[in-house]
Formats: sequence, structure tokens, C-alpha cells
Amino acid sequence: MIEFKTWVNVPADRRVTITLPPTVPVGPAEILVALDGPRTQPGAVGDGPTSDPKLNREWAAFYEMFHELLTTHRGEYVAIHEGRVVGSGADKAAVLLEARRRFGDVPILVHEVTETPRPVRIVTPFRRRPSQES
Repeated sequence: MIEFKTWVNVPADRRVTITLPPTVPVGPAEILVALDGPRTQPGAVGDGPTSDPKLNREWAAFYEMFHELLTTHRGEYVAIHEGRVVGSGADKAAVLLEARRRFGDVPILVHEVTETPRPVRIVTPFRRRPSQES
């Protein structure tokens, strides 16, 4: 059995899209969904994917607007501040810099609007050492 945990803000229509990790084999599968239950304090630490309450509120706003964003900003990066879109564009860094110029050095969510998240490749200057078996 493969297990993974994710966080989602369930919208009023109860439609949630989940992209399975690449380790999940293709073909017929039984999927079990378990819910922890609703959060009692929106934006509280632990009520989202980060430890920052403001960023958690921005994530919640992103998920609430997700279907609308797919029609207006598909494939673009959007900047979310105070629960609304304050910038968008094709370059993530440019979107963030413009939002920071306008609002200062405050937490602002910049995220790509896509149904299928891009895989992230982490490049490191460190090489893995060969195992030292004696």
C-alpha cells in the first residue's frame, strides 16, 4: 500500500482534484480517502501546508479560486495577497518581485495555475559517495 498526505481546502461544490505521486502504478487501483475533519480556526498554524498563518490563508484562497483561475490564468503564475490575485505572468520570479514592490516584504503566495503540478528537480553540487563496504 502506498500512503501520502496532502492538504486541501474543500470548496463548496466538494470537488477536489488529487494528483497521485509517480510511484503509484498505472492501472486499476482501490483508493481510500480519510478525512481528519474540518479545521476550527482558518489560518491557524497547522491549518495548511506551511507554518505561516498568512501563507495558509493565501493557500486557502488559491484553492477556493482554483477553477476560476484555470479559466483566466492557466499556465501562468499568480501572486495571492490578502486573499486575492494581485499579479500574474509567465515568470515566477518576476511575479514575486512585482508583488513585493507593490506590497513590501510580506508573505505572498506565488503559485502556478495548472491541473498537473510540475515535477521538481533538485540539483546539488554534492555528489553521492559510493557505499563503503568492507
